[in-house]
Amino acid sequence: MHNRLTAGARMIEIQEEISGLLNEAARLVRQHGVDSEAARADAYWISHIRMALGGDHGYIGNSICSMMDTAESFLEEEEEEEEDTTDATPDWV
Repeated sequence: MHNRLTAGARMIEIQEEISGLLNEAARLVRQHGVDSEAARADAYWISHIRMALGGDHGYIGNSICSMMDTAESFLEEEEEEEEDTTDATPDWV
């Protein structure tokens, strides 16, 4: 299951990269767009992407299953499996 741990960690890195690029795109819209374009972008695609990525986004509501939720699930299952293998030894041994 080492592959799931590696995949979960990489997914978190990707989520952080996407978040950084999204911040850059939002900054470009605010700097070069008119107010209505910036407001529409923030109300729709920026907020949708932020919620889909997961984490602390500041919006009311959440994605049913965010990218962060999936990555954390990979990491948690790996930890649970490690605990299960250590608990498999009987106490009398």
